[in-house]
Amino acid sequence: MRYIPSSLLHDQIINRIETGDYVGIYSDCKGLDVTHVGIFIKQRKSLFLRHASSVQEKRKVVDQDFIEYVKNKPGIVVFRPKL
Repeated sequence: MRYIPSSLLHDQIINRIETGDYVGIYSDCKGLDVTHVGIFIKQRKSLFLRHASSVQEKRKVVDQDFIEYVKNKPGIVVFRPKL
């Protein structure tokens, strides 16, 4: 599976991701492609990952800072729905 390592997420790559794109959090575990998914959201100069939080106190859909969320993850995969 091809993925974008989190360490390589810079403006040139991030600018190609569009609101509504599906983002999968890449897994480096054999037999597991992604561990979590969300929807990429751009609002003005802010970038968010809209996803269902599994954190006990939230357990709901949240918008989290995209860069903060993925910075300690192995990487991402991006899927764009066809219209």
